[in-house]
Amino acid sequence: MHDTEMPPPLKGIRILDLTRVLAGPTATMLLADLGADVIKVEEVSRGDDTRTWNPPSAPLVASAPAESSHLPPEAAYFLAVNRNKRSMTVNFKAPEGLEIIQRLVKQSDILVENFISGKLATMGLGYEDCKKLNPRLIYTSITGYGQTGPFRKAAGYDVVVEAEAGLMHITGEPDRPPSKVGVAATDIATGLYAHGAIMAALLSRQQTGKGVWIDCNLFETQIAGLANIASNYLIAGEEASRHGTAHPSVAPYQVFPCKDGFLMIGAGNNKQFKLLAEHILDDPAIATDPRFATNEARVANRVELIRIISGALLKEERAHWIERFTGLGVPFGPINNIKQTFDHPQAIARQVTVEVEHPRAGKMKLVAPAVSYNGKKMAVRMPPPWLSEHTTEVELMRHLYTSIEQRKITVVESPTGTGKTLSLLCASLTWLRDEKDRAKKGKLRAVAGDDIDAKDWIVQQTRERVRRELEADEREYESRLAEARKRENMLKKMSRARVVKKLKKEAQSTASAEDGDDNQFLPENESQGGDEEMNISPALRALMAKVEKSSTHGTGDEMEPTCTKIYYASRTHSQLTQILPELRRLKLHPRISSHHPSDPTTLPSTKKRTLHDLDIDDDAGSSTRTVALGSRKQLCINDELRSKSRDLDEGCRELLGEKENKRCQHLPPVGDEEKMLDFRDQILATPKDIEDLAAAGRRAQTCPYFGARRAIPQAQVCTYVSKFKNRLGPANLLHLKRLVVFLDALKKYVLDWKESRIGKFARETAAITERVEVMTPAQLMERLGRKASGINLLEIEKYLRSSKVARKISGYSDKEAEKNGDISGPRRGEMPPLNVVETFLVSLTGTTDDGRVTFSLVGVPGNETVELKYQLLNPSPPFKDVVDVARSVVLAGGTMSPTLVVSKSPRGSDLEYKASKQSDTNVIADLGQILLNFISTVPSGMIVFFPSYGFLNAAKAIWSKSGLLDKFSIKKKTFFEPAEATDVDKVLQEYSSVIHSVASSHNTSVDLGSSLILQPSPTEKSRGALLFAVIGAKLSEGLNFADDLARAVVIIGLPFANLGSPELKERMQYVKRLEEASGNRRPQGQKDAAAELYENLCMNAVNQSIGRAIRHRGDWASLILLDRRYASMSIRNKLPKWIGNDITVTDSFGQAVKNLGTFYRSKK
Repeated sequence: MHDTEMPPPLKGIRILDLTRVLAGPTATMLLADLGADVIKVEEVSRGDDTRTWNPPSAPLVASAPAESSHLPPEAAYFLAVNRNKRSMTVNFKAPEGLEIIQRLVKQSDILVENFISGKLATMGLGYEDCKKLNPRLIYTSITGYGQTGPFRKAAGYDVVVEAEAGLMHITGEPDRPPSKVGVAATDIATGLYAHGAIMAALLSRQQTGKGVWIDCNLFETQIAGLANIASNYLIAGEEASRHGTAHPSVAPYQVFPCKDGFLMIGAGNNKQFKLLAEHILDDPAIATDPRFATNEARVANRVELIRIISGALLKEERAHWIERFTGLGVPFGPINNIKQTFDHPQAIARQVTVEVEHPRAGKMKLVAPAVSYNGKKMAVRMPPPWLSEHTTEVELMRHLYTSIEQRKITVVESPTGTGKTLSLLCASLTWLRDEKDRAKKGKLRAVAGDDIDAKDWIVQQTRERVRRELEADEREYESRLAEARKRENMLKKMSRARVVKKLKKEAQSTASAEDGDDNQFLPENESQGGDEEMNISPALRALMAKVEKSSTHGTGDEMEPTCTKIYYASRTHSQLTQILPELRRLKLHPRISSHHPSDPTTLPSTKKRTLHDLDIDDDAGSSTRTVALGSRKQLCINDELRSKSRDLDEGCRELLGEKENKRCQHLPPVGDEEKMLDFRDQILATPKDIEDLAAAGRRAQTCPYFGARRAIPQAQVCTYVSKFKNRLGPANLLHLKRLVVFLDALKKYVLDWKESRIGKFARETAAITERVEVMTPAQLMERLGRKASGINLLEIEKYLRSSKVARKISGYSDKEAEKNGDISGPRRGEMPPLNVVETFLVSLTGTTDDGRVTFSLVGVPGNETVELKYQLLNPSPPFKDVVDVARSVVLAGGTMSPTLVVSKSPRGSDLEYKASKQSDTNVIADLGQILLNFISTVPSGMIVFFPSYGFLNAAKAIWSKSGLLDKFSIKKKTFFEPAEATDVDKVLQEYSSVIHSVASSHNTSVDLGSSLILQPSPTEKSRGALLFAVIGAKLSEGLNFADDLARAVVIIGLPFANLGSPELKERMQYVKRLEEASGNRRPQGQKDAAAELYENLCMNAVNQSIGRAIRHRGDWASLILLDRRYASMSIRNKLPKWIGNDITVTDSFGQAVKNLGTFYRSKK
């Protein structure tokens, strides 16, 4: 036994499983156990034949997916040989079904089928058909009698082949008719042969680059399985006969009866027979009796010998003889039934069973894989699938592929756990691969050009030359990335072996700030461009310009390779963390190459490759160059800057503008252009998420933020050689004058507006009737006066961005403050005030009816200030910019949970948590009792979302006073969402540790920031943790409460927004005007667009909160909606369809608790 766990050797290998019943499914299951991704394709209406071979079958659980409710229970026969697989249903006879299979063929390494010989060829899926689609495909046919011979069209059945291939002839008692083996041994043996043949074919393909057709059949497998029986006939012409449990050539070697059961005894040599005679038969003379002294004599006198042994064993019970035989040295074993087999101490010690969680049948035991590697068995990653469980994935991929191909915008919703991320990646990357194939073939077709008289051989040779050049480029590029992977691995080893020292800054200049040249604070010339993202120093610009002009690897003026990009964006980082694991599961052929499309007809290298090479080079994660784009907050590795800057972005930009000896030490110095490009190659060579990227940057001591941007596929970083101007040019003066005119006009209007709202009467009476006014950008520009309205704000905004005047004015002010002894000191890392003006100007340039500017009086009476806000009512114009640039846009989302609407309290009254009831003591007391009931039922973690902080704080105060919080803490350690964002991580870490910890502590309160944590007493049984949060606040978005972190999510009430908000009023009026302008009239009594928007805003917040729980396949939780209004169809229709279609509305609180109890018991 060893401690080293062997990784699944077939990880990344995809198998298309078209088999059914036993032989084929056994082979594919064994391959799946080794890590292969097996897609089992089944007939649409009934699936694999063995799905209906019941009883027995596994009983269904209450939480079984609703979409599987029409299916029969899961048959035990099917469950035996289909673990670690995915199931989809396809109609082979339909053109669209054939298209799906053909696309899967292109993406698979292995196809296994057990149709009658030639059947698939008639459908266009024979070996030759599939070979054209994928030359590397290993095509495995499992039939009854093989692909040739007079019986090739005959169906294969285990029991028939047992009869025809001799096994049944030798099975059974001599005086009884032939008998079949108790299990389908021929099927199982054929599956084992096929499994071994496929493994050999994978090694062959590794050496040759070509696939192969494997012909495996029951008939030949069974003949091979005759072993010595077949050899006896072939060598000596000896016909076999039945001997029951006896051995034809050895005696005694058979089953013997005891007083209460049977024993199998096999004394195969004279020494063993002597031990049997002396210690079991208590008659040593038998061993020397001429009739039994040798094996040949014992075989000749078998009948008499069996009579003697049987007579002795029948005198005692089986347990007596087991004790006598144990340790004797004579082979023996009791005839166990199946229960006794699994109860066998050796079976228990070797863990021959494994428990899995089946979505329809709950927890069940299966036979575990029979082989261990370094003392450990391969994991059972997935339970056997229910029929069509994964068809959604394939349908989603097909829809996505078509949408990309047809340049469409599509919106998809799929429940969590149905492989949404994998489907998105697979579809988009498959399209990208196909597009590259088309582009390459187009290049090759274009070789002849318009010369129709060109000789065929000339065109062919030219095409071959171009093809070789393209392949050489790809190999060179991939070789470079392979070298980058080696360098990265070396850095990883070095980082584990030593502490990475911080880089030392170069010696700082001793010159004081007062001696600096004030010219550095002058605006830059407009001709320098306006790269707002890469505000970098002139020295770095010169460096990057040099990099663009030459290659670090000596390729001269060769352009940097580019390719089409796929942008995978999410509102939350937690969603993006799912990409890399799914990406590594992909297996796309041919490889996604570096910058030229791959050619499916490309000949492989003749160089033999080791298994180690296969792991590195053929991993899909390595072949797909992935760049994670994060913010400076996530990627900055300058710890000094992180600790000092209030605004990390601004602090970084300031360092980029510093002289060389003051710049960030993680950017390469001038003349060391290889360092950044080497790091770029490391990023491209191995997919990294944000955390991996930051860690790699620290190891390489190179900025991962700019390294990631340098690695963006097909994108070029704009580089400019720039110098500071020594004087303020005319263009600068003109733009600054216009800016001053605009700011003066804005300031004057703001003061006038404030005065008009406050006025003399308001100051005397402290009564201000109108504190808010909303207007369009056009109305504001008109009120600013003729001079301001005539200014082109787009030009001003462009000037501010290109000249960086905001940062320069801020820097000059800081310098002057230091010079004048200002004790407040410089404001390094703060956002320059003029940047706020720049942002406001951008908003005002959109002078359409889609924007609103809000003027508000804020502050205490007598000290009011004016706050300006811009609100975009219609987000479609910015989105249109994305649509115009992208080929296709996919919006994906969805979640799934067992959903329960609780509309009645324990007292029978209606539950309705409107704003007017959220401070009612009785209502809050009843709510506490409801939650206490749920806490007693829900295991592990439970998240409770309130509609507002006010409601949560009121409840906390009342429950604390009544002692209800103490009761909560007895059941679960209780947490409250902190008021400060900085305390969120502390609370979440403590919450998570409690969930995963068995130990309990004393019943005390712990203050983490402003959050309250109640700890259960050690004398009480803790059932996990309870977390109170607010919808739409810090814990409702971007956080994943997977598995035990949230076994229930409770939503209290509906979080409707404040109708008094001027911004909300404008949005509602806007959508109402749009509806009226469209001419669409709603039926009388139906809500108008404004009311629909109001409800949608509420339900969007609810949906975001409930999506925190179910995060992956196999995860489970209940969703509890506390408010009778959730039962209304208008609200239910605004829940995700996967929830709304499977929602349960209970008639009483008791029924709700009963339903929850049933659900959680099914998960035990």
